[in-house]
Amino acid sequence: MLIIPTINCGDFACVAEKLKKAGEFFSGLPAEALTKEGWVQIDIADGKFTSHSTWNQPKDLEKLKIENLKLKINPEVHLMVENPLAVIDDWIKAGAKRIIIHIETLELKSLKIEKLKNYASDCEIGLAINPETPIEDLIPFLSATIDSSKSFMQILAVNPGLSGQKFQPQVLDKIKFLKKNFPDVIIEVDGGINLETARLCQEAGADILAVGSYIWESEKPQKAYEDLQIATNVGQIDTNRELLYKELSYKLQGVFYNVRNKYGMYHKEKIYHNALKEEFQNNQISYISEPRIDIFSVTSGKKLGSYVPDFIVDSIIIELKTSPFTIKDMEMQLIEYLKSSKYELAYLVNFGEKYFKPKRYIHTKDRKNIISD
Repeated sequence: MLIIPTINCGDFACVAEKLKKAGEFFSGLPAEALTKEGWVQIDIADGKFTSHSTWNQPKDLEKLKIENLKLKINPEVHLMVENPLAVIDDWIKAGAKRIIIHIETLELKSLKIEKLKNYASDCEIGLAINPETPIEDLIPFLSATIDSSKSFMQILAVNPGLSGQKFQPQVLDKIKFLKKNFPDVIIEVDGGINLETARLCQEAGADILAVGSYIWESEKPQKAYEDLQIATNVGQIDTNRELLYKELSYKLQGVFYNVRNKYGMYHKEKIYHNALKEEFQNNQISYISEPRIDIFSVTSGKKLGSYVPDFIVDSIIIELKTSPFTIKDMEMQLIEYLKSSKYELAYLVNFGEKYFKPKRYIHTKDRKNIISD
């Protein structure tokens, strides 16, 4: 699951400061992963569609982009404004990689789909829906971003505008409805996200979480961001622990994205296996291919048998798949192997998914009951 820091500020000094800090969150990511993970959402509220206004000057963002070329982020602009089409060109020019527009705006309700398609070559277009808006109102717009397989939908879990609001649990039904009826749609949830609500959204079917106050109101924003990453990509979290195998994990993610970029999504699993071997060698990463690892009883700690993953890199299990979707059974199988082995960290890398995102799981040794030989 992708975590996107959200910036909701009244002036550009605040925006610039948080953009810089968010950029530091991604500083360890390889270049290949930045296009997938280095996203930051900027909230734009006009005080008409919303109860309050935020900073809303695209020229400031454009100037920052020119002056600070080292700022490695992908801006996602959430337009909580009454007339989004009047300003969308300015935000694209300012460097927005994705723009989110509310279906509740009058401009959008009278909009022909073809008009939105014209923007898609320059910037991804997503649609947002407020908590009180019936999910049925969203359905006519699902093809607005070129085609349904590329549709991006944001479900607000709070009222648009101010950050720091409480999560509205009724939106979970909207997430489930979309995931069940439109499984190819990318679902982002925005508002009221913390460790608990993040897991609820993930279980309901969300793909992306936009998070503001939980990150920025923390004493250590980067750690809060990493905790959310771990909680949603792992299933368990130790809040006193630094990101497990941090440097190697970032290096591995770069390798995974390299292979996906080179070979696409349609090869057999063996091709990706051999391609990873080559990339590991090129990057001087030591690995063991298809090792046999011991599985232990979670009750007695005694050895029960063995399991053969695709790779072991250092102390990390890597399991490859080539399915169009990562189903829960794949994840649960790997998690169970992780729980019952001596290893603490595992990656599930599904090269067959349209929206490629390696999944990371942990189960630390202090939670295990293993009798050593």
